[in-house]
Amino acid sequence: MAIEILLPRLGWTMEEGVFVEWLKQDGDLVEPGDLLFLIESDKATNEVETFEHGILRIAPDGPQPGSTLPVGAVLGYLVQPGERAPFETTDERRPTNDDRRPTIDERRTTIDDRRTANGIPTSNSQPLTPNPQLPTPNSWGRRVRSGPIR
Repeated sequence: MAIEILLPRLGWTMEEGVFVEWLKQDGDLVEPGDLLFLIESDKATNEVETFEHGILRIAPDGPQPGSTLPVGAVLGYLVQPGERAPFETTDERRPTNDDRRPTIDERRTTIDDRRTANGIPTSNSQPLTPNPQLPTPNSWGRRVRSGPIR
């Protein structure tokens, strides 16, 4: 199965980046640790490496140097020998909506559904309240001391 090469988030506040250039060519064999491309963020230009191995496939309408892309944009694919990239599929083999990756909101909804089914509070449920049956440190009748541990 083809591995998507995505524009990584290189900082907490990064929402988009400028694609600078590919460091490998379409059809090149890449190994883990190989540098694939350069991305310019608002702070620096970064070399991005791969953690997978395969053959680099870049779509004909892939990112051009100087184009601004959102974080998570698909830049290309890593495929195994004999495997086709998604942009090379014919109409009868075109990926369906069932093959696409779920969005963050869809994943969050699925997780919340599982938590609700198991009785675990979700982010949409009521805030947790303390259990009145459990003792609190002040109800134990002891003074709380602070200081170095001996």
